[in-house]
Formats: sequence, C-alpha cells, structure tokens
Amino acid sequence: MVFIDEIHYLSDPAKFIKLMVDHYSSRIKLVASGSSSLEIKRKFKESMVGRKFSFYLYPLNFYEFLVFKEREDLAELLPKGPFQDLPREDRTRFFGEDYKRYFLEFLIFGGYPRVALSRDIELKGKVLEEITSSYILKDVRSLFQIEDMAKFNRLVKLLAINSANLLNVNSLSSAAGVSQYLTSQYITVLENTYLIELLSPYFTNRKKEVVKAHKVYFVDNGLRNYLIGNLDFTEEKQDIGALLESAVFFGFKKRNERAKLYFWRTQNKAEVDFILEDAQKLYPLEVNKSGKPTRALYAFMNYYKEDKGYVVYPGSFSEKGNICFIPVWWVA
Repeated sequence: MVFIDEIHYLSDPAKFIKLMVDHYSSRIKLVASGSSSLEIKRKFKESMVGRKFSFYLYPLNFYEFLVFKEREDLAELLPKGPFQDLPREDRTRFFGEDYKRYFLEFLIFGGYPRVALSRDIELKGKVLEEITSSYILKDVRSLFQIEDMAKFNRLVKLLAINSANLLNVNSLSSAAGVSQYLTSQYITVLENTYLIELLSPYFTNRKKEVVKAHKVYFVDNGLRNYLIGNLDFTEEKQDIGALLESAVFFGFKKRNERAKLYFWRTQNKAEVDFILEDAQKLYPLEVNKSGKPTRALYAFMNYYKEDKGYVVYPGSFSEKGNICFIPVWWVA
C-alpha cells in the first residue's frame, strides 16, 4: 500500500493516479489524501470514474474519542445506528459521570487524534497551536495566495466566536475590515478546506434556503476554542451551548454525510437548533445544557403537525409526553 498526503500539490495528480491504477493496481493499493477540495477539483479535471473511491474524514466522533482514551467499555455502550433508529434503552445511564467527564474534554479540546491522545492539558494546547499554525498560516496561505493574513486571521477568529450562530457577511466584513466580496471568498476557502460548514434554514419552499441566512459551525471545537483563546476546562463556560450544538451537528455529519439537516427560525427569532428530514418525516431537535424543551420546539411541532420532539442534553434518556430526551453522547 502506498499513501500520498496532500496529493493536490502535484502538478498533474490525475495523470499519476490513472497511471498507477491502470498499470499497477494488481500489486499496489494507492491511498491519496488532500486537505483542499478546491485544489483537488481544480487539479482533477479528468473523470476518475472506476478508478477511485472517495472518503471524507472528519475529526474523531465521541465513540472514537473514547476508544482513543482506552475506554472501549464506555464506547461499546453507545448506540451505533442513525438517529432515527436510536434505542429506547439507556445502557449508559449507570456511567453518567464518566460520560460527562470525557464529553467535557471532547467539547473543550475537540477530536483531532493527536490532541485526544495527549494526556496533559498544556500539551493539548500546544498541539492545537501547531495545527492552527501549520493549517492556517502555511497551507491556506500557500494554496490561495492570501495577501493580508492579519485580516484573514481576524475573520477566522470572528467566525470561531460566532460558531453555531447565524452567518452575517455584512457584520463580519465590517468587523474584519475586509470587503464583502473577499469575506464571501474567504468563507468559501474555509468551507472547502474543511474548517467550517454551513447549515441551511428549513423551508417547505426550497428556494428560500438559498437566499436566507445560514448558520456556521467549526468542524472541530478544540480548534475553535484555541482560536478564540478559551480552552478553560470547565462546564461553566458561557458558550457551552454552542459547543454542544456543534458537537451534535458534526455527530450527524459523521454518522450520515447524506443526512438532510436544517435549522428552523421564525421572524420573531424563535429557533429550533436542528431539523432532520428523512423519508418525508421531520425530527425537530433542541440542543441545550438544561434539558428543557423550548417554546420554539413546540411551535414547530404544532405548525408542521409532528407528534414528537427531541431534546439533546448531557443527561439520561427518558420520554415525557411527546418529548424524547436524548443523551448528547448518543449522537455526537
């Protein structure tokens, strides 16, 4: 097996892969990786149909995080199927404090493997510093020839602060001192280098999804926390709700990349964090620390005639009336 990292740095990677597959596939299995989908799309102008299988690798999910922490006993108790098939038996309830402790570490320091393996908190911060400098200051700059890195870094930090919130290009542009055009271009760069992802609002009129404001999420909470200078290892963090929401968002992405996921927001700013659409059925989910359903959740259920709502929180599984309470570590 031959592994080639950052293959988009080759002048003609498509030609190289075609040569390897067509002439040496019986003897060599080729694995190629790259951190920029924009560069990969630009370099791979020819079709590679029949010669490739594509995989998108996110940082660790919570199950994998526990395995890296050598707690396979806790990992094996977690549900493994999609959200729609979650069990009605909580096998994790006897180890609630263990899950809370590990999940807090997962929320603060994220899921990059080297960070998860580091046992010392100070070392975790240094690893995140290295990831930040090598990714943002080296790879992004060399790939996209960003001239004013100070303004770009300021925009990245502002996006980190606003993770799990509505994306307002006008406000970001003004605060970062960058034109709206460049702000939009930088956001596209960050999306296509897998640092952030955007979430569309839910509308029955699909055209509105394109024009309405999206929400922005950082792919890794640890990187996001490092960028804003807040790696405090405590559950009393003011932004704990945003961290929980981000962990759930990418939990869905890691379980099923094709999941149709949205958020719902009314004109008076009432909001349901996530709407999962599957086989014409809607699953409205509220994510919070308190474990209390919001008025917005009931409003959505009433408006769309859905008979069940979900609250995802750091607690045990239970069902009360038409609300199902889900431990956050089940889905992150």
